[in-house]
Amino acid sequence: MLASLGLTLGVAPAIGVGLGVLVDRWLGSGPWGLSVGLLLGVTAGFTQVLRDIRRATRD
Repeated sequence: MLASLGLTLGVAPAIGVGLGVLVDRWLGSGPWGLSVGLLLGVTAGFTQVLRDIRRATRD
């Protein structure tokens, strides 16, 4: 279970950046979508890692 923590920290920001780039292309908003997507992806990744750690230490 804890072996996937690194993968979570890598995949979540990548998904955020990918969605941010798509938003930038759709709206023509420059780097704003990418920046917001990266921020949301990193936040989601760390949140999930903390949840997994809590779940692993509770069991």
